[in-house]
Amino acid sequence: MRYILVVALLLLLLSVDCDASWWLLAMPSTYQLTLNFDNDYKEQCNQMHYLVDRQRQLCTLSKNMLSVVSKGAQMGLEECQTQFSGRHWNCSIMYNDLVPELTRQRIRMKKYGVPKFPNKTALALGMQADSPVIQMGDVFGGALQTDSREKAYVHAISSAGVAYSITRACAQGHLPSCGCDRKVHIKRRQNRQANWEWGGCSEDLAYGERLSKDFVDSNEHAHDGEPARKLMNMHNNEAGRRAIRRNMQLTCKCHGVSGSCTTKICWRKMNDFHAIGETLYKKFDAALRVKFNTKKHKLRPADTPGEKRIRRRDLVYLDDSPNYCDVSMNSIISTQGRRCTLNSYQVDNCDSLCCNRGYTTKIIERKRDCDCKFVWCCQVKCSTCVERTEEHSCK
Repeated sequence: MRYILVVALLLLLLSVDCDASWWLLAMPSTYQLTLNFDNDYKEQCNQMHYLVDRQRQLCTLSKNMLSVVSKGAQMGLEECQTQFSGRHWNCSIMYNDLVPELTRQRIRMKKYGVPKFPNKTALALGMQADSPVIQMGDVFGGALQTDSREKAYVHAISSAGVAYSITRACAQGHLPSCGCDRKVHIKRRQNRQANWEWGGCSEDLAYGERLSKDFVDSNEHAHDGEPARKLMNMHNNEAGRRAIRRNMQLTCKCHGVSGSCTTKICWRKMNDFHAIGETLYKKFDAALRVKFNTKKHKLRPADTPGEKRIRRRDLVYLDDSPNYCDVSMNSIISTQGRRCTLNSYQVDNCDSLCCNRGYTTKIIERKRDCDCKFVWCCQVKCSTCVERTEEHSCK
């Protein structure tokens, strides 16, 4: 099965004609590859066929560019998995540590061609039988082939992750095309009445937003597809970036003799990324269902009067979420085998998470040192204690 997954990922990375998936940059193994870019990084960027043309062009801006974007994508994925850990869909992915094998098999695959998938394997991967093309949503096991709330969140949090990573990299000097936000110093004149002044290195979120928008949204511009889906994806990308701006903080530090605060220097800094994820997670359940207005070529609310405006910070979706309780779905999407919590009042309780199919209980024994005492001289002697815990998994 592992070989099949490697072949599947190779199809995506080597095929210029496939539906590009920049989300593969979120894989930890892909991030490690981008860290190894050398002076020939421009040529390496041009070989990234799972990126669209514009993304490969942006990759050539700096040797560190793709690793910064990859780190942001990884941040988005990890936050998605944190926020959805107890829900029916938990932001699971198909590929993780397979990318390093690509470099060893790349020449062989190009030389001998790319095999098609057997019917059973194709269905397991969420694809049509004998199809050599992997769609973008298949990185998430096919869960994002539906234009649902879940897809809205993934677009928002991954876009936010890229903007966050670029902005932080600029402030740390890892990208040559940007740095600290110098525009805030213009506000000194407007701040004479305050008991502090601008200083330090304010993070240039405006630049991070622009570059993130250029990189992430170019994936939508590069493909012919349903205009409603494109508009939905780009709207949610923008909602993710705006969530960072709404969580910006003012950080200050005092300067003076003997700990006094004679002068207070302040600068703008992004909040912890987990706070961004929580902000977007709160918008998940309140996401607005929309439909496409063909005459005006824009989205409008589907189930509410036309007077209601769609705010740019809202998450929007076109279709209802799939039934994650359906056991016929592939294992990436279904809750079968998921660990649950007995008698919990949260969404991870066994009755809810297991969709009333029941659960299995396993006794886990763990040994640990206990009752440790110091013995003269000079030892620490401990007893061995055995802890037994129950683990419950969905049937």
